[in-house]
Amino acid sequence: MTVTCAGTAQTPVVVNLRDGATGAGTILRTWALAALVGTTYNINESGLQIQGTSGNAMTLEFNAATATAVVGSVGLSGFDTTG
Repeated sequence: MTVTCAGTAQTPVVVNLRDGATGAGTILRTWALAALVGTTYNINESGLQIQGTSGNAMTLEFNAATATAVVGSVGLSGFDTTG
């Protein structure tokens, strides 16, 4: 997860990991990210092994729009334990 703040102050950006669709699934974990003006903040969490419900999407999302000149990105990878 990355937040870059080019020139506009930003309150912490909240990222939710959901067991289900965007805005609708149960929140499994939440992170709050913040970067000072003119900086970038990265967080890389690996090995979490957070289990979702079989047949549900798992969604990693920002909970709200960021301020102007603030860019955020998230990535999610996982594995299937069935079979």
